[in-house]
Amino acid sequence: MIQRTLKWENEETREKLRSRVKLLEKGMRENGSMVQIIDLKDSSIASMKDLKSVVQKLFSVVDDNYPKFVEQHIFVNVSFRYYAYRGLFSRNLSQRTKSRFIFAKPSKVTETLLKFISPENIPIQYGGLQRDDEDEFLENDGKASEMSIKGGASSTVVIPVTAPGVTVVWDIAIVGWGVNYQEEFIPDDEGSYKVLIRKEKKLDEPVRNSYYISEPGKVVLTVANRSAKKKKILYRSKSKPTVPVYNLINNPDMYSAQNNRKILISG
Repeated sequence: MIQRTLKWENEETREKLRSRVKLLEKGMRENGSMVQIIDLKDSSIASMKDLKSVVQKLFSVVDDNYPKFVEQHIFVNVSFRYYAYRGLFSRNLSQRTKSRFIFAKPSKVTETLLKFISPENIPIQYGGLQRDDEDEFLENDGKASEMSIKGGASSTVVIPVTAPGVTVVWDIAIVGWGVNYQEEFIPDDEGSYKVLIRKEKKLDEPVRNSYYISEPGKVVLTVANRSAKKKKILYRSKSKPTVPVYNLINNPDMYSAQNNRKILISG
């Protein structure tokens, strides 16, 4: 279909377009509709001219054949000089397609994507929580949560754990970054000691961490926003049954007895 409707300028352009259309069709089959993201980070002027040809042909295919499937085309990491070329991408496109264009400069990438995509489906390189080859958080673990934090204020994410013998895993990311972050475990028993899991330091990237719970209590994640600007916290957590390594060393038969119950073994 693509070869019959488009004139190819060169083999490289042809392969780029073919690859992109295959990706779009895969997304449509799996999800019914989709948001297309085009990352312009580190794009040179020469590559932008090349991108013009690919994108114009791609949008032509999408607009003519899949008008209801691609809800938005989002360009992220758009540099200032890109705007000089912005007209090249939309000159020959229909008004319907132009209305679906969104442009986000580097400082607004995560904020922009959150308007269309949930945090757990945004890759960590764009400020979200999705990791490559994710094997910890699955679809049935639920959606991530969001919390706003005012400038000059502190907020806490509290993960209560009532039953010992589990490992708590959590993800956290900050829209806007530039905050201080700390992790601790606070037991319910006033006679027990607090545990500092991660000392306070500046947070500039998504964090995943875990902690084995040996007694009832709560994991407390503290975010201190020292700036004047409002920030947003993205987070999620889960608990999974765990047999401590020292128990396995002292009683190696425990693993074979528990294995049928598919209890995760971790340190």
